[in-house]
Amino acid sequence: MSLTTAQLQALAGFDADILAGLIEALNMGTAVDAKSSGALALDRYKSEISVSGTKAFTLAAPTAAGQRKKVVCVAATATPAGTLTVSSPDDTTGFVCASSFFFDNVGQELEFEATAALKWRCVAKKRVGRKALVIGTTVTTGICNMSHVDVSVTGTVASTSTMALPNGSAVGEIVSITCSTASTTPHGDLGGTYAKKDGTAGTLLDDFTLVTDNALLEWNGSAWKPLILSGTTLSIA
Repeated sequence: MSLTTAQLQALAGFDADILAGLIEALNMGTAVDAKSSGALALDRYKSEISVSGTKAFTLAAPTAAGQRKKVVCVAATATPAGTLTVSSPDDTTGFVCASSFFFDNVGQELEFEATAALKWRCVAKKRVGRKALVIGTTVTTGICNMSHVDVSVTGTVASTSTMALPNGSAVGEIVSITCSTASTTPHGDLGGTYAKKDGTAGTLLDDFTLVTDNALLEWNGSAWKPLILSGTTLSIA
């Protein structure tokens, strides 16, 4: 049985640094918080969520600086669509955290740490599975930040605004983008916030033309930076 946050606060004498250490040291070893919907427990380090069909989860604002929270998807069935809404996500430049995350595959993981301002900073993210994205058609908002991406390109098409690649939330997170379909003289551009290899800004992952085209990108806190761009025409523009 774990201590509640209130009990830990009393034990720490309401010292924020001591409290943060106690939360991490004690709550990490407790039983997990198992949820099929609803609010995730703040007095458990780890929440395991099971997603069957369309489900909603919430993470309340942290109660102490340094508080940590891990969320893992352990079951995903019946066209899973689990949305986790995060209260008080970090809005610090370079560490901006999304306010919601979409779970649809077993093994998807998030880890948060509370800032001094009592906002949740995403410090680690594990993407699992692949989301099919028809360039020029699929709206990615709210469905595309916990999986990798397979794009489909027919003709000359572009995805921008709500159809673009969403920003990352954890510095160092990786996303893989592959091309599964390329037809009718394909030229596909995937909008997003990118950084070219020389450090200048880009707005497009430009010109998917073949099913062998692929990209491996890393979020640097403000943009997706290419680690690998494989394809004769693929570039950041």
